[in-house]
Amino acid sequence: MLNFHFYKPYTSCTSSINTSTIPSIPGAGPNVLYLYEKTGDKVFAEKYGKPLDKDGLMDENEQVYNNILIKTKVIIDQGAKSLAQHLLGYASDGIIEVNELVEVVKTIDFFKKLASFTEIIEHVDYAFNLSLRLGLVNKEPSWETMFVISNYAVAVKTLNAPEELDNLRLLVSAAETMNRSVLLNFEPIIVKDNLNRNVEIFRDPNIPAEVWIMAKHLGLTPYVLDHPETWFSFNAKIRQNYMDIFYRLAILGEIE
Repeated sequence: MLNFHFYKPYTSCTSSINTSTIPSIPGAGPNVLYLYEKTGDKVFAEKYGKPLDKDGLMDENEQVYNNILIKTKVIIDQGAKSLAQHLLGYASDGIIEVNELVEVVKTIDFFKKLASFTEIIEHVDYAFNLSLRLGLVNKEPSWETMFVISNYAVAVKTLNAPEELDNLRLLVSAAETMNRSVLLNFEPIIVKDNLNRNVEIFRDPNIPAEVWIMAKHLGLTPYVLDHPETWFSFNAKIRQNYMDIFYRLAILGEIE
């Protein structure tokens, strides 16, 4: 399981941290020195520390930010490139404000929630990237939305399905306005045959594939979003009549 550590931001950013005990590195500022001492990774220290060393100081907020980076480094090193770039953006102006620390903690928490659906860092980071482009990071999306984005990311990464952000946006919109038991119901469908026997409709057990196909279907029929009363039948229709067809087309790359 992915491990994340959180830090409460200081309420003051006026005092400076004493870095006199940190080994000297010629030309390096206090933030670079601090990160280098804690991680032993010069490239990492310079990448994240230099933007904050423009004033030659490391205040309390910057130290908290650095500590968050240190605890998150193991995830970044495993390939969380989108997360790394987003965190670096907070230091781009050379100042870490208290409200930015709050956002950083929320960002890590958001990433952690995505990781609850898949622990493969590449997939989590791609889901995070999708979330950034959808404007969802640092907000509080529903479980349904996190479920949709994470599984959509897995589908694109593992099934060779194309990324279609507009389709995903439609599905996210739907997921934010409904109960998970409505559209995101992946239980087998039971129907009666002509002898009044219960028959379980076959469905593909790959939930990421189903999520991607659902987004694709919404892209083809977006008008159903204006008719919530059709969502139950919409869900069933996809899986009973079109699931296998859309799935094969998606894998073969024949859907345009």
